[in-house]
Amino acid sequence: MTCFFDSVINKRTTNEDSFAKMEMSLNHEAGLCCLAVADGMGGLAAGKEYSAAAIKLWYREMVRTLLSDEFADKSLEDQLEVLKEHTAKTYAKIGRILYKKGLDTGLRGGTTLTTVLGMLPLAVGRGEGAEMWNGL
Repeated sequence: MTCFFDSVINKRTTNEDSFAKMEMSLNHEAGLCCLAVADGMGGLAAGKEYSAAAIKLWYREMVRTLLSDEFADKSLEDQLEVLKEHTAKTYAKIGRILYKKGLDTGLRGGTTLTTVLGMLPLAVGRGEGAEMWNGL
């Protein structure tokens, strides 16, 4: 089910949001789906630049984490922990970089950043393990 809300009040002619989607197979058991949305602050001069920069930085750090020795050849539970730590560190790093960008360039901007990380089974069937898809 998909829901969205649209307002005609204070509607802007430009959209200053950015997004990214990443999917990859982790192993024979699971895949990873990552979604990130940065909502640029349209009331400020550089909302679009800040949202685009946040997504670019998030994507770069996610790839770096997924290719790291810290992540490779770990159990799914350990990989989840690495991703949790990655998220906290990445959000702090993005905040520092964007804050410095504003000081260095004088551009006034801002963005929010929301990410969703999901591990999905690669094979779904009605046999063993199918109980996760059926009510208890």
